[in-house]
Amino acid sequence: MKLLSLLFLVLTSFLSSGQTKKIASVKTASEIVYTAIDRAGDFYIVLQSGEILKYDKNGISLGNYVYEGTPTLFDPANAIRLLVYYKKTQEFTWLSPDLGINPFQTIDSSIAIDVALICPSGDQNIWVLDNADLGLKKVSLKDSRVIAEFSISDQFKENGFTLMREYQNFLFLLDPKTGITVYNSLGKQIRKIQETDLSYFNFLGEELYYKKDNQLKFLDLFTAETRVIDIPTPSEFVLLTDERMILVNKNQVNIFEFIP
Repeated sequence: MKLLSLLFLVLTSFLSSGQTKKIASVKTASEIVYTAIDRAGDFYIVLQSGEILKYDKNGISLGNYVYEGTPTLFDPANAIRLLVYYKKTQEFTWLSPDLGINPFQTIDSSIAIDVALICPSGDQNIWVLDNADLGLKKVSLKDSRVIAEFSISDQFKENGFTLMREYQNFLFLLDPKTGITVYNSLGKQIRKIQETDLSYFNFLGEELYYKKDNQLKFLDLFTAETRVIDIPTPSEFVLLTDERMILVNKNQVNIFEFIP
């Protein structure tokens, strides 16, 4: 019995230490304002200077992209077509996996007057949030046609939306003052996560996760089950894969092994 107990303690100690084993560190020349990760497990750093850096799961540099101004939104979830949007000029483009740039595009003013945010949809189109009337519109990229449209103006008299993502056929909007609002594909609000002072959120499998204080909070999108894990060190952003935990501060990234 004592031997079994000792083996159990050694095993649990090993597993616990494996969750926080450091793999690599990356330092940047400019302040990090946003981070993102794609389905392949490569991650991206958006700098205050406007530069976007790409790394693999071990911190090996895979390329960079530079353009004037800091992107309003960067969404690499597709891994093949990486969306970059600049609200100041109302322009967006799709980067290739090696961060090569394609021609810039704009949203026709007949569709949206004041484009606040855009994000890719799962059917190769885009979602557009129009600040003029708080309308959410799915737009066909082939012919600039509105495929679906619904208003959220009755829910938000004032808004400060900073992030919009589609995932698992749900649409997510973040307002740091009120939290994360979740809509289904028909525009019906199905959930409100009332957490203030959030700067981002992300996804792991069927879960949404976000950082609050020094913890990561998880919500299963289909069962509504929740769980919480501690973050090894204080961080501004946290990215997860089924192998890595990536902790990001102002100008440094630390990569750890991770067991979900």
